[in-house]
Amino acid sequence: MASAKAPDGRSFIEVLLSLIGLPGQYHNNELKDEIEIIESVLQKPKGGVSMSVVHRRLRGMHLDIFICADDGQVYAARSSESYFASADLKGWLCLPTPPDKTFPPGAPVAALSRKPSQLDLFICGNDGHVYTTWWNTDSGWHYKWRDIGGDFLPGTRISAVARNPEHLDVFASAGNGNIYTCWWSKEARLWTGPRGSSLTKWRDLGGAEHQKSASAANVAALSREPETLEIFFCGDAGQVRYKKWTKGPGWDEEWTSLGKSPLVPGGFITAVSRHEDQIDLFACGTDGKVYTSWSIFRKNLWSGNVRGWRCLEGGFKAGSQVSAVAREAEKLDLHVIGTGGLVYHLSWNSTDRWGSWSEIGGSSDSNGHVECVVLDSSTLQVFLATRKREENEAIEVLMIRGKDNHRKIRFDEKKWKPLETIPIPSFH
Repeated sequence: MASAKAPDGRSFIEVLLSLIGLPGQYHNNELKDEIEIIESVLQKPKGGVSMSVVHRRLRGMHLDIFICADDGQVYAARSSESYFASADLKGWLCLPTPPDKTFPPGAPVAALSRKPSQLDLFICGNDGHVYTTWWNTDSGWHYKWRDIGGDFLPGTRISAVARNPEHLDVFASAGNGNIYTCWWSKEARLWTGPRGSSLTKWRDLGGAEHQKSASAANVAALSREPETLEIFFCGDAGQVRYKKWTKGPGWDEEWTSLGKSPLVPGGFITAVSRHEDQIDLFACGTDGKVYTSWSIFRKNLWSGNVRGWRCLEGGFKAGSQVSAVAREAEKLDLHVIGTGGLVYHLSWNSTDRWGSWSEIGGSSDSNGHVECVVLDSSTLQVFLATRKREENEAIEVLMIRGKDNHRKIRFDEKKWKPLETIPIPSFH
């Protein structure tokens, strides 16, 4: 496997060494091991797929799926309520890149529906800028991606959240180890990050505890109630840092550590809020097991600081992405892709607590991407984006449905239904 490259052509190991003042050599085995773990997360194997799924309701139910394919173009597909049973899509629509601009193949697409009549997409281009486009019921897709600035590593994962239907906030981790944010509101009708590469109009939220792993780290962001924001990232020591924003006081001055944990430096963090007084965090550790920490805001406590991060077992690749959803206030569901490409499911409810991991089928592509959406309190729709085995350059989306049967999710006998394939020409 070829090593991941920085924009100047150096490997990320060389970049990380330069950041910590050790150009070209390792001074101890412990540091070498740590950096190799970081690069293993940074590397995106050829054939890796990223996918975003948005669930919205507008005169019924709609699921919108977005993928940046091998040709660097973003593709969108929609499935309406009447199509769920037959597993058909209304075709893949290409949302082409801006003139003279490119997106990294497989780059993560952030998508959200801040109201049923509106969709907003975000992606980081090869120039390090963040681009956005949108759809609404009045005019359809806005095909001209708008450049909202930034100075990030190509393909950086963007997180987007709506604190209310008319206010968007986006977050990203920069190469200097800090988290940056910019925002849009209906009143101002503009982004604080204007055209251009400068981060000066993006607000710097600090967070340099992950200078070495900055390019691997994602920012998990959510709004558990109107006019609040919470963001999280995993630092160089594998510890999760947290900062919140509330109307009036604004952002916390300092980042709060959520306790010692065996997580991968810069590892992927998933955050979900099942009610306004609690957030649950999930991440896969260096040992391939999934760990969780949760908050109870009434008591101003985080379990990771009080009793340590709880181990939920598992046997996955270190740093694997964990998909997490809350079906209702007392039900959680997790999905992770195993080393063989099969998908594993774990559920929690307030009566039985955590169950055990169960394999629900999938594919042989361990570089796929799994996403889960909640159709109602008893029904899950799980999507798996994977590379089609017969056609190396084609991306296929598979779907399976799970139903709650006496507090246990039952899937359709591991029968994944293939949706329409995206036939992408080879991109070199």
